[in-house]
Amino acid sequence: MRRNITTLTLLMLILTFSLSGYAQLGGLLKKKAAPTTSDKAPEYSEDDKKKLAEIAQQPAIQDAIQKQWDATRRADLQTAYAINQTVDWGIVDDPMQHHAVSRDVQRLYSNPLLQSELNIIGQRLVPKDSPNLYAFRVLLDPMPRAEALSTGTIYISTGLISLLDSEAQLSYILAHEVAHVERQHAYNRIRDQILDEELYKEKEARAETKKALIGMAGALGGGLLGSLGGARGAVIGGGVGALGGIVAGQLLFSNHMQLTEWNTVEEDEADELGVKYMLAQGYDAREIPRLYASLDRMVGKDTRLGLGFMGSPRRVHERIAHVQQLLNGPMKEDLGQLVKSGQITGSNPEFAMILSAAKRDNGILAMEYDLFAMARLNLEEAAEQRSSDPAVHFYLGRVMALTAHTPEDRRAALEHVSNALRLDAARGALPDLHMENAVALLQQNNPANKDQIVRELQTYLVLYQRDHAGMLPGNLYAVLDFFNLVGESSWYLPPMWYTASQLNSPTPSPVIAPDPVLRKASAATNAASAAEVQGGAHVKATSTAVHK
Repeated sequence: MRRNITTLTLLMLILTFSLSGYAQLGGLLKKKAAPTTSDKAPEYSEDDKKKLAEIAQQPAIQDAIQKQWDATRRADLQTAYAINQTVDWGIVDDPMQHHAVSRDVQRLYSNPLLQSELNIIGQRLVPKDSPNLYAFRVLLDPMPRAEALSTGTIYISTGLISLLDSEAQLSYILAHEVAHVERQHAYNRIRDQILDEELYKEKEARAETKKALIGMAGALGGGLLGSLGGARGAVIGGGVGALGGIVAGQLLFSNHMQLTEWNTVEEDEADELGVKYMLAQGYDAREIPRLYASLDRMVGKDTRLGLGFMGSPRRVHERIAHVQQLLNGPMKEDLGQLVKSGQITGSNPEFAMILSAAKRDNGILAMEYDLFAMARLNLEEAAEQRSSDPAVHFYLGRVMALTAHTPEDRRAALEHVSNALRLDAARGALPDLHMENAVALLQQNNPANKDQIVRELQTYLVLYQRDHAGMLPGNLYAVLDFFNLVGESSWYLPPMWYTASQLNSPTPSPVIAPDPVLRKASAATNAASAAEVQGGAHVKATSTAVHK
């Protein structure tokens, strides 16, 4: 009898220990919850904070943090170097021609004026007491995005610049990226991740130890009850053993059940600091919500554009609300004083003109990525500032023609092409413009257009050779076929005939190709033909020209 009482007492102790461990974990049969996300920094207990501080002092941990940070900085150095090699590539240069650099590497935007203006604005935003050195550069990339490297280089894409309306909006983007560097977000993320993982490992080790103790207690309880004898003791003993196993299993928990969206935490912090930098330099922070509204509208037209700076639509609305809270709360007094002083910067006509060049060039690039909504918006906005720019009218006409639904749409596109022809008549800077016009005239199926079609095709070939060191275009067969369609079967252009001195002063022409260009082309052709006939090689040379 005494033995049974002792056994029952021990059993109760085991049950108490096991059930207390179970209760702490939220229920015997409760399923393990899926990880959730939080947009707030993790809140550690006081014990965890002390433990993290201890872990941070361990030499091995410090070495691991430094090693990963050094690897990040080395990678950023290589990224910066690769990008800097693209400074002279131009707008439409093919990166595959540059074998030392992968096609995936970003390239700089070849606009020295905008690059310089951007850097001046960015440098103004750097805090006076900052120990960091910065450089601000523009990437030729239609995706709206901005980023900062550990080298101190801050990049902003033409895609993002093309959606801005003011200097103040640009200052916000740059100030936001400066804030990331000043707060050492890249380093802190590496450090915090390593410390958090080490803390998790130690908690898991403690959980394993506790699990083993509970398992032993459950097994002991089952054995003791079994010794009471009979089926009843066996059943109860089996139940207690199962209880110990379940509770022990629940101890395999993870402190990562709530995942922190570090981007959200860091972006909000960078916004707060960035707005301060803006106001300190007199920029109108009221432009920020307008910027986000513009970006949101653009992403609404093409969701692919949200893959860069924008992030998810939910985050866009959250950031608008967060910035508005700043302007109506902590920053309200500073903003009010700035507005009252009259010394506030939004934008100016000179900056708007510089910005319009980026809108034009990004619109041209966006077409290459089939981002038609962005291309059209960029080029339409550029046309408002650059009405005499032939490239704006040509590429706007091209995207309008490409996406035209109706004859009216196609006529509107052709009107822009005609404007481009008139504006480019003296310079001849756009060879493809003449091919585009020739195709449009061919589609009209009007015999009266024959002479103009021939002149447009001739001009296209001449200007293409000029721009490609005398080479003939890859679509030469199509061009010759177009000649044949309108009954011109004798004109041809021999390769390598052109020298730069021949086209120094072409005479303007209102809509059709420049006469001096064609006269010089014809003269060169006649001279070449005469020389070839004398040498008995006319047929061979003609074949060479056609099949180049």
